[in-house]
Amino acid sequence: MKRTKALVAGLASTFILACTTDDQRTVVVLADTAVQLGVDPTLFRPEAPLPSADDVNGVCVTPPAGDTLNDNWTLPGVNREAVKLRAEAVLMDQSVVELPSTAWMGELCLEPARQGPLAGGVREVRIWASGPIVARRITWISTHK
Repeated sequence: MKRTKALVAGLASTFILACTTDDQRTVVVLADTAVQLGVDPTLFRPEAPLPSADDVNGVCVTPPAGDTLNDNWTLPGVNREAVKLRAEAVLMDQSVVELPSTAWMGELCLEPARQGPLAGGVREVRIWASGPIVARRITWISTHK
């Protein structure tokens, strides 16, 4: 059985540092320090549900300074090989929504295939990487188109 790294609610206050809202976008910081991602899922379980009532919802991973997106929607990993990220959101009713769609906004954002609200809020985010990679910052976003 693969080992699962979890950032549980008791530790979440260490990583969930801020939630900012403007007229168009809500951002919740899940990790504001370096986080190693790999083939085993890294779990983020905030104390309160993550907002997900807007058109676009997803998790964004900021690569280390100087790294940028490769042409094939991968990021340079620890060993500089291309690393593909995968994520899913667990909703309050325990249903799981895959986040396969990608967008680049200075960070790689993973979103559901269908835009629109995710009912009831998100209780957990899981992120996998095809190889070792260090994320400088991880956020959850909820915004209008």
